[in-house]
Amino acid sequence: MKKLNRYDLLALGIILVSTLLSLKRLNIFPVFVDIFYHMSTARGFDIAGGVVLHDFWEFAPLGRTHLYPPLLHVIMAFMYEFLPMVAVGKIVSFIMFPLVQLSVFFYAREIFDRKTAFYVVLLITIPFNFYRSQALTNATSLVLVLTPLIFWAVEKNKLLSSVILMTLALYTHISMPHIVGAALLIYAVINKDKRKMILKTLSFSYLLFLPWMIHILINYGEMTSETFGTILQSEIHLIPMFFGFIGLVYCFLKKKHYYLPAMYFLSMIVILYKYPMRFWAHIALGISILGGISLSEIENSILRNQKRYGLRIGFVIAVSFLICFNLFDPVFSTTPLGNEFENKDPTILTLAKGNIAPSLITPETMDLCRIVESNTEPYEIFFITNPTIGCLITSVTGRSQMQGMWHEVQPEMKTPPSAAKLFIADTNFLNEAKKRNPDFLRNLTYVGKTGRYVIFLQERPITAKSKIPNTVFPKILAYILLFLSFVGLIIDHRFKL
Repeated sequence: MKKLNRYDLLALGIILVSTLLSLKRLNIFPVFVDIFYHMSTARGFDIAGGVVLHDFWEFAPLGRTHLYPPLLHVIMAFMYEFLPMVAVGKIVSFIMFPLVQLSVFFYAREIFDRKTAFYVVLLITIPFNFYRSQALTNATSLVLVLTPLIFWAVEKNKLLSSVILMTLALYTHISMPHIVGAALLIYAVINKDKRKMILKTLSFSYLLFLPWMIHILINYGEMTSETFGTILQSEIHLIPMFFGFIGLVYCFLKKKHYYLPAMYFLSMIVILYKYPMRFWAHIALGISILGGISLSEIENSILRNQKRYGLRIGFVIAVSFLICFNLFDPVFSTTPLGNEFENKDPTILTLAKGNIAPSLITPETMDLCRIVESNTEPYEIFFITNPTIGCLITSVTGRSQMQGMWHEVQPEMKTPPSAAKLFIADTNFLNEAKKRNPDFLRNLTYVGKTGRYVIFLQERPITAKSKIPNTVFPKILAYILLFLSFVGLIIDHRFKL
């Protein structure tokens, strides 16, 4: 590996500072609610003893077909062998941003140059929207971490690494990896030197993904299509976007590996139609690579005739950009006022100020977990009016809940709340229920209250057992495959295979 120079140190300094500030704000992790679903799924895999094709930990007792690719949940289940699930969720939410910083730094440094790598890291660190999305959209975030590494492997003609990384991405998220695949396909069309490499990578990767892809296709009819937000709903960070579009034009004027970042940016536009809020966050990866290329070329053009003091002037320019971009981040936003994603400060400044909402893991929710665990057996189910908190309770206690957090895949049958052993309702729900039916609480035994939730036992639940399905892939084999994948990447990095 190349020795570090001043640009490397600046880039690594940005990563170090943002990571240390994140550690200082550890109370905000895990961010938002997506992680609770992943935590409960990982706990479900652990209970079942491996990967299952039926979700028994939500919509109990019958559950629903499980279509979410399992890699992240296997990783979290492995971490759970050594750590409490709450710690696992906190680490996964925390680690995704520094990982994508390191990933894109490695890619830009190896494929372009050190200066470009510094500017890419600088630009990707600016938008707080991207920082938050990396902590929030955990499976997509892992795909974004893998994406620059896939591009590196393809550019370096490392077939084993490219196949392993692309396969890992496919087993991580149901849609995001196909955008990476689309970018590679377009790149193969316009760069004949990479055509065979890309076709081999995608062929082998999708062949390895075939078992789960068949499972998705067989059960595709159970999925509902939803659009989140509108195309006009946006939060555009103007500095990365401005330099990114300059880089987009520049990349089309160049040849060979300059095309791939441009193809990736264009491939991501499809997200704008289906999930605009995600698009304006996730686009930061592609825009930052393009913007890093343009900033590096702008600096080179300024210094072209500076033979004596060129290196010093260039470093001063780089440091100036570093300071300015971390203090000022103009944002064009059409999101409603008060929207949780709206933030006008760059990431490092936001973390330094600390004006960030804390995690939903609170003493109240942890008390709920303890009450559920002490009043139910492992096979018994509970009902809660907030299924997001239900996922957290499941991840901590192992008890299955009667509702589900996401509804893109519909349950086989929705069982009435009277079938649950434990009934947990927020005070607003109880007040409305009492108005409609004064005898609502007749068959319920009061257990306790924590914050805004009241807990009752059902005296005669209709059914109280959640059936655990057979595993299709034991977790020990999944752990071994994961370990072998990392070994393959390390070997292929040192020797071209």
